[in-house]
Amino acid sequence: MTPMAKPNEIPVALVCYNRPWHTAQVLKALMRHDVRNLYVFCDAPRHPADAEPVGRARALIRAIRWTRPHVVLQEANQGLARSVVGAVNTVLAEHEQLILLEDDCVPKRHFFEFMHACLTTYRDQPRVFGINGYTVPIPPTLLAAYPYDAYFYPRIGSWGWATWRRAWRHYDTDLGRLYRRCVEAGVDLMQGGADIPENVKAFLGGRARDSWTLQWVLAVYLQGGCYIYPTVSQIRNIGFDGSGVHFGSSRSKFDYEAQDHPVRRLPRQVFYQPELVTHYNAYFGGSSRPMAPTPPRPAEASEAGRRRTIVHINTHDVAGG
Repeated sequence: MTPMAKPNEIPVALVCYNRPWHTAQVLKALMRHDVRNLYVFCDAPRHPADAEPVGRARALIRAIRWTRPHVVLQEANQGLARSVVGAVNTVLAEHEQLILLEDDCVPKRHFFEFMHACLTTYRDQPRVFGINGYTVPIPPTLLAAYPYDAYFYPRIGSWGWATWRRAWRHYDTDLGRLYRRCVEAGVDLMQGGADIPENVKAFLGGRARDSWTLQWVLAVYLQGGCYIYPTVSQIRNIGFDGSGVHFGSSRSKFDYEAQDHPVRRLPRQVFYQPELVTHYNAYFGGSSRPMAPTPPRPAEASEAGRRRTIVHINTHDVAGG
């Protein structure tokens, strides 16, 4: 088995467009973390008015000196979905795993430690399809009753996320085909939020466009998969200022600043904690159907924490990461 890269050696794909200030904040964070294996994908202007801010974002990319990034400057506008999918495909053609950041997702202090720990721990766990850096705020009472620093949830996340080649091979760009397969298989389309089937129907009905997350979430549903989330966000989303193409002005229930929180205790067994699933679903509406085996005993948390000490030294076409 190939040894896992150090946290700052994991391939990181940054997808940016016409927000130079936001891009600069992400690049500053990547420089602080000394990210060595950086890929940058910058889309081309969609409208003439975008040419100037796109040019300023590209100037920031050309000015990178702390590492030698792999840079892709598109000649024609791709849109968000093609930009993200193309970036993931490009990086995973060369590597077994990647972290993807959009230009408004700023990694916090422990983000790369969290990603490294999860990419290592769950890389051979077929039910785990990805890792999200963002979580909705969780009440202290729920955190106090839960023995880990991360939890599983069936909804994919896209605000600072990671995945493996072995998981991404299930991705399909054809949403209609995925939807039909889900219906035929009796998949609970509300398990990760009532907004998922609503958005799928809107997309298929021509009332929405430029989505990649809907295809990904249905692909994960079909495989009985899930994502792992931190109990405290490891990403700061700075895109709630109305500057984004896909996400408008501030939505207070998602826009919050979490304290830096290290992730030391990872669950070894894949399970859904009912209280956390219910809490997350409250943000979107969702299924109350039981989805999980009984959580493991707290003793496992202590053991997992000891095992993890060696490493401890969501996008915007669907709301909420």
